[in-house]
Amino acid sequence: MLLPLVKSAGKTIGKEALYTGTNIASDMLSGQDIETSVQNRSREAATRLVDKAQSHLEQTGQGSRKRKHSDINKTKAVNI
Repeated sequence: MLLPLVKSAGKTIGKEALYTGTNIASDMLSGQDIETSVQNRSREAATRLVDKAQSHLEQTGQGSRKRKHSDINKTKAVNI
């Protein structure tokens, strides 16, 4: 029960880390200071992760309900 949640969180954090790393590398190539870039990009990443977590927790409900099957649709044996 807990494993899917941890797995999903790990995937999201990993993707965000890659995205942030590419942004930092892009900033370095454009000549920005690395410390400033890391601070700014880390702050942005943390904000995005918190927003994603909040939107995930706000989702409520059980999904679509399972319909009860009636006996009308079942075929009955015919006596011959």
